[in-house]
Amino acid sequence: MLFGVNTYNPIEDSEYFIKYSNIEPNGVYKGTETVNELVLEGDYGYGDGAAVDNGAIYANEYELTSMGVKLCKVVKIDLETREKTTVINDAELRGRCASGELVISEGAAAKSNNADTNLLCKLYAISGKVNFDKKPVISFYDTEKSQVVFTTEDKTVNEKLFKRVYLDRTLSEVQK
Repeated sequence: MLFGVNTYNPIEDSEYFIKYSNIEPNGVYKGTETVNELVLEGDYGYGDGAAVDNGAIYANEYELTSMGVKLCKVVKIDLETREKTTVINDAELRGRCASGELVISEGAAAKSNNADTNLLCKLYAISGKVNFDKKPVISFYDTEKSQVVFTTEDKTVNEKLFKRVYLDRTLSEVQK
């Protein structure tokens, strides 16, 4: 017996949401849970992994390689043209800092795939598409300027500390 599953995951306080479904395409939708239209098909993040700003959605886009390696990149989806561009490869949107910039953690593949112990990562690294040995870097992305305005090495060890150091503070406080 097949059961229909649709999950409705709002993006901030907007009319957009991420839908995961076994009946309709996964992707970004506009509208309500019952009346909506597909904006762009794909597997995207929600919650802290998505934001709406200046006529665009910024979101984590997930891909599973044929070798079973999970990849993530931060993309920008223009809501007028529905064009998707990559903001940062091998990265994960983690939220907004207190002054509004997007906080992006680079080196997502190593973290999500346990690169230290997963031999598939070492094999996939030969392709040169992902550097599993990259030191974790935090980038602050200004959506008005459409660019990274500050980067720093990530020295946090858990989610609670990450939130306190990068998300709960303004960019100028982090830069001190």
